[in-house]
Amino acid sequence: MEITQKNQEELDSAMTLIQKEMKQHKTSEIPLLPKAIRIGKYEIKSWYSSPFPTEYAHAPVVFICEFCLKYVRTYELLVQHIGKCPLYHPPGNEIYRSNGHSVFEVDGALAKTYCQNLCLLSKLFIDHKTLYYDVEPFLFYVLTQNDENGHHFVGYFSKEKNSVNWNLSCIATLPCYQKSGYGRFLIAFSYLLTRRMGTTGSPERPLSRMGLLAYAPYWREAVLEWTKKHRKRDSNDKFTVNAIASATGIRPSDIIFIMDHMGWLSSENRDSSPSSRSIEVTINWHEVDEHWEQSKKPNAFLKLDELALQTFYR
Repeated sequence: MEITQKNQEELDSAMTLIQKEMKQHKTSEIPLLPKAIRIGKYEIKSWYSSPFPTEYAHAPVVFICEFCLKYVRTYELLVQHIGKCPLYHPPGNEIYRSNGHSVFEVDGALAKTYCQNLCLLSKLFIDHKTLYYDVEPFLFYVLTQNDENGHHFVGYFSKEKNSVNWNLSCIATLPCYQKSGYGRFLIAFSYLLTRRMGTTGSPERPLSRMGLLAYAPYWREAVLEWTKKHRKRDSNDKFTVNAIASATGIRPSDIIFIMDHMGWLSSENRDSSPSSRSIEVTINWHEVDEHWEQSKKPNAFLKLDELALQTFYR
């Protein structure tokens, strides 16, 4: 699914508003610990506190290896570590590579320290995150930006290995890489895996406000694109939610939710069971055509190449 400039700008505006509100709620009585991190070439201020060990939490800056995510207290210690660090990519299987980016599947049971460090890092930018040390039941899908020096950490999402309903537990992108479409890429990737497994999925509930702001535009675009490709303006066929779910991997209840939000459902459909096979809708063809034209415009956002997913997921 293409990311349109219009919807990305809407998401960027929402993110800016959330960050502004977040700063207004911070007080001097609740200091951020640590105050900032240094990872790769970026120094990033913390949005929230994370439970690093005390000797690290109270350091002005925590220095983090961008390959193994080990954290140290000084730049000198980081330089020493980099000289010995054996990793140039996340400690997992590379399941996707395209356009200078990769996705690694990291098993929390096999790379426990890495995944715990990843959780501590992401907590600095996620208010509601509670998973730090119990990482064994989860898989972590880590997105990297690649060059001759290695695979540089960009963001990730996690999902519980044995979950039937949820295809994503937590998602985060480093602030230095935000507003570039990476979050949308990770959401699209989670649904690509879901489709390859022949099922549908949804992000774990409860969904945070920031999570809804990320998912709602994605669900909307999925409905608009499916409608453009599979419906005719003069068709009298029933609008089948299951057909959209099968094509997109999105859970039927999320499809009904977003169509209601788009104003496509009549009042008698708003309480329809997610298992309903067909519902009556009023398609806004102007909205469909507008999205289709927007999707044709070039942009610099990272695009998901479905053929680049490794064969064992096809």
